Amino acid sequence: MTPQQTVPVSARQVIEKSEENSSPNEMPTPLVLQIGLSRRQQLSLLLDSLAPTPGFLVYVESARLPSRVSQIEPIVFTAIDACTHLQVARLYLTGSTASAVDFIDFALARFPFPVLQIRTVRDTPFYTSSKIPMRQRFSEHLHDRGILHSTMSSPLRDELYPHLLRFSFCKMAAGSLTSISSDDLVEGLSSYLQIHNNHRELPSLQGKTPLRKLQSFKKFSHLYSFEPFSFEPQLV
Repeated sequence: MTPQQTVPVSARQVIEKSEENSSPNEMPTPLVLQIGLSRRQQLSLLLDSLAPTPGFLVYVESARLPSRVSQIEPIVFTAIDACTHLQVARLYLTGSTASAVDFIDFALARFPFPVLQIRTVRDTPFYTSSKIPMRQRFSEHLHDRGILHSTMSSPLRDELYPHLLRFSFCKMAAGSLTSISSDDLVEGLSSYLQIHNNHRELPSLQGKTPLRKLQSFKKFSHLYSFEPFSFEPQLV
């Protein structure tokens, strides 16, 4: 694939740009600091309540990237564990139910813990008509794997979804990508996930990185890194 223009993707620049845009230019007053601290504490308590252990609740979404690869706008599927904020993502050429099912199998194989519940929007490709064959339905596929599928009719009203959505590759890269090569896009996604999962300190995790949060559970204390791509990633 040879696009007209190639713009290298820098995962760290994307992260730094988003954090700069979300921070005020002026120094916060003590009152603002107190309010901010209170909100962080509330979010931390909410996370502990709704997602007490890794894999208890995983949010999955699909979104079209604001970039083109040979006149095609790729779809990125993302799975974010609510407890640890560990993230797995993969690029697809279509946003079909078949792609969603394939991504779920991919994500479940990458997370180092079993997943009990997956939450998605109440819309395609996760919520499909009963007219299609049962083996192709997203919910039935999860049921066969012993995973509960919950849906959101109003995602922005969900307790955790708006917060976790901020960390998805698609959300972070919005406005930072133009026409790029498939190799650069895949490399950018891989780099972003590596930085986010292993090195990004998050206020909602009390300053821990997603990996550090995972390591706080004795069962996973031996893990020294989380690499969703244990092989060469591809655009599928």
